[in-house]
Amino acid sequence: WTAVTGPGADPTETRQWVGVASSSDGSRLAASSFEAVWLSSNSGVTWTLSNPADANYRGIASSSDGSKLLLASSNNTKLQRSTDSGATWSQLSNSVTQSWHKVASSADGQVLAAAGNNGTALYVSTNGGTSWSTKDVGNWNGIAISDNGATMVAVASSGIYVSTDSGTTWNNRETARGWADVSISNDGTKMIASVGEGKIYRSIDSGTTWEVLPNSPTKKHLSVACSSDCSTIVAGTNWEFVHYSSDSGASWYSSTTQIGWINDVALSDDG
Repeated sequence: WTAVTGPGADPTETRQWVGVASSSDGSRLAASSFEAVWLSSNSGVTWTLSNPADANYRGIASSSDGSKLLLASSNNTKLQRSTDSGATWSQLSNSVTQSWHKVASSADGQVLAAAGNNGTALYVSTNGGTSWSTKDVGNWNGIAISDNGATMVAVASSGIYVSTDSGTTWNNRETARGWADVSISNDGTKMIASVGEGKIYRSIDSGTTWEVLPNSPTKKHLSVACSSDCSTIVAGTNWEFVHYSSDSGASWYSSTTQIGWINDVALSDDG
């Protein structure tokens, strides 16, 4: 892993980086810190500063082409959305005013999910944020949506919750393990979830059943992401390196550089 380099105005400065998102081909990247949102259209070679309203940004989510972005802020405000790759932003007027933390998007940016992580409801939209429905209150730590928006998975301290009807109904598919984050394959059949102080788990039947990946590292996991088929997996930790697998979790390797507190990770479709 190498740090992004560039002029002082680029995101090479030390910041509280919280969220990162990638287009399916890895060309368009979006990174959110407490202070700002930065965008790249050339796989991270150069970056430009975006100017959404508010501050204290948290999670950021992207459509597959990078044109539609969903942004969370913990500033007790509404969700923000961009439909021009971050050039301009607008508040989603029908979203709830609260402290937001986690967001997710389908490939076309029409199916969205968002939540705070301190005992708030999980909100779902199937029309690009025009209207929202709610799921139970919980301490939500991660959300992921399949490309077509039909399958959703969300992790809370109490379990792993799965919907196969775009968020209309949900089922708790796993026990309480202190779940930290979750990722999903493009078709929604495979899911990867990490435990905050433990191993990494996998489902290959759209979240119905789960198994531990026995060779996965036992770490203080904060974030996890997988490629389009979940054959490549990347897990971020709390000062315990970045860990990755390129064979669906059978074997694992770690970064040689201690990067720090890895709040979020993102992959292109090909990993």
